[in-house]
Amino acid sequence: MLIQERLKMSMQIRLERYFYPVGQGLCCLETFKCDGEKTFTIVYDCGSGMQEKPNQDAVENIKKFINSQPTIDVLILSHFHNDHTNMVEELIKISANIKKIIIPYIDKKEYNMLRYIDANCNIRLLNSSVSEENYLNISTLFLRNELEGSDEIESLIPEFVKKIWNYRIFNYQFITRSEEFKKQITKEEIEYKDLDKAEYVLENKDKLKRIYKSIGDLNEQSIILFSYPKSSCKDIVDLRKTSCLKVLCLKHCIYSCCKDSCIYYYSKLNYIYSGCIYFGDYPIKTDRNYLKIDKMFKYICKYVGLIQFPHHGGSIGKKQRIIKRNTNYVFSFGIGNSYGHPKKESVSAVLQSNNCPIFVTEYCGYVQYYII
Repeated sequence: MLIQERLKMSMQIRLERYFYPVGQGLCCLETFKCDGEKTFTIVYDCGSGMQEKPNQDAVENIKKFINSQPTIDVLILSHFHNDHTNMVEELIKISANIKKIIIPYIDKKEYNMLRYIDANCNIRLLNSSVSEENYLNISTLFLRNELEGSDEIESLIPEFVKKIWNYRIFNYQFITRSEEFKKQITKEEIEYKDLDKAEYVLENKDKLKRIYKSIGDLNEQSIILFSYPKSSCKDIVDLRKTSCLKVLCLKHCIYSCCKDSCIYYYSKLNYIYSGCIYFGDYPIKTDRNYLKIDKMFKYICKYVGLIQFPHHGGSIGKKQRIIKRNTNYVFSFGIGNSYGHPKKESVSAVLQSNNCPIFVTEYCGYVQYYII
C-alpha cells in the first residue's frame, strides 16, 4: 500500500530544469511542481558578461522565462564575478518574492584587496558579504564552511520535495584558506594589516594577485550545488522504469518562428539519473581542488545524468575526473568570447566518452522536464 501511495504521489510531481541563454555567464533554474499548485524553485547564478551591467539581450531572455516563477525559494550565487551575479537586480524586478540568497563569505581585508586586483568583481555583492548585511534587502546566508548551507536549503524545502529529492552544497573552508593566505603574504613581506589601504594594495598588486591565485582565487570559492534523487525512491523507479524527459532549444520559445538551427531532443531516462551538479566556475584541473570534492562527487554522480561543465568549458586537466558515462554536459558560454571557452580538450573529453556536450549560448538554452 505504501508503494502504491508513493507511486500515486510521484505521478503528480514535475521537475523542470532550465539553463538560460545568457551568453558568457550562467543562469540556471530548477523547479518542482505538484498538482500545478505547490512549487519549490532554486536559481543557481544569474549573470551575463564580465562588466558591471549585464548583457541586455540576456536580460530580455530572462524576463521571458523567469516571470512565470512567482516565488524563488533559494537563489545561490556561486561566487562574486559579474558574469554569475550581475542580473540579480533584474531577477528581483521579475520575481519580487525571493526568500533566501546564499553566497560565500569574505572578510574585510580580502574585500579591500579584491576591489583593486580583480576588475570583474561584483562590488555591491562583496559589500554585502563583508558586512554580513542582507543583499538587496533579502534574507542572506554567508557560507564559511564546506558543507554549510545544506541544512538551510533543507529547512526551506516542502515535504513533497523532501520525500524524493536531496540538495547538498559544497563551499571552500574560509578559515583554513584565510590562514594560508596570511602565511603566504608574510613570506613575501606583505603586511596583512595594511590590506585595507588602497595605495599599499596597488604597490603590491602583482604579488597579491599571484599569491591569491596560488591559494585559490574567486573561481575556487564557487559554491557547488549537488541536486539528486533520494536512493530511497528506488521503488518508484522499479515500478515506473522510466520518467519522461524532454529537451529543447530555448530559441524556439524566444522567437515566434522556429529557425533551422533549433533542435529538439526527445528521449527517456531512468529517474535514478535525473540529478544534476552545478559547478559554477570551480576549477577542477588541480589535484588539490578535485580531492576536496572527490568523496561527495563519487557518491552523488551515480544519481546524476547532467553536469554543468565548470568555468564555461575551461580546462579540467589531463585526468578528466568529472567525465563519466551516460551523462550530458552543459557548456554555458558566449559566442566569440575572448577566453577561448569552451576549451577544445574539454569538449573532446565529453565526446570521447560517448557523452553529449550541450552548448548554451546567447542564442539557445536547454530545458529538461521530468514527470516523477
